Amino acid sequence: REVSLEPGESLSFTVDVKDFLDIPTPGMYILQCHFYPELKRLSDESEQRVSSNKLTLEVKPSPSAAAATSLPVSPESAQILRPEPMPPDQVLTYILTARQKSHWNQFFLYFDLERMLSRDPARKRRFRAESEDGRLSMIEHYKLELSQATIEKEIATIPVDFRIEKTMYTENEGTVTVIQWFDYRTFREKKRFTYYLSQHDGIWRVYDYTVDNLGTE
Repeated sequence: REVSLEPGESLSFTVDVKDFLDIPTPGMYILQCHFYPELKRLSDESEQRVSSNKLTLEVKPSPSAAAATSLPVSPESAQILRPEPMPPDQVLTYILTARQKSHWNQFFLYFDLERMLSRDPARKRRFRAESEDGRLSMIEHYKLELSQATIEKEIATIPVDFRIEKTMYTENEGTVTVIQWFDYRTFREKKRFTYYLSQHDGIWRVYDYTVDNLGTE
């Protein structure tokens, strides 16, 4: 795009350096940008330009299995849980059944937790600014908040019953509509949840949802 600035005006915007660079090796890097008043045409450095300040980047190695957060383990078999390829409607059946049994590791197994917490703009900005360890810590804290129902209580509340209403999906995107019932002391509440899923490497994961109240019974 073309932007015109009058004297005294300024423009700022945020870009993700990962859109322009691939840094496969851990280490310390210095990032500096050069701004040209027109499209750069020459391969040398003779054209007029303005250079930015230098930004130091620390790229840490990926955490080992021992250093990372604990791997999810099945409470029934004590085996490490790994997501398996299954269609979107079966993913939701797995998730909701796990919630009914209060098996949190299984409940979170098919959630894209990074995308879930990034739905909040402020949390997304903080997540992108964190180191790898900081991001893992944020995800674990997000899981804790969900499990304690301090945020997003609709998805954390245990349904006494549920029924898959409709499933639609293409190669990489899908939606599953589920009718869920919740028991309270004097009434039963009925809600329609629409779950949004994406597929990567054969695994469908939930990354968003909406809720419609359908009244009480």
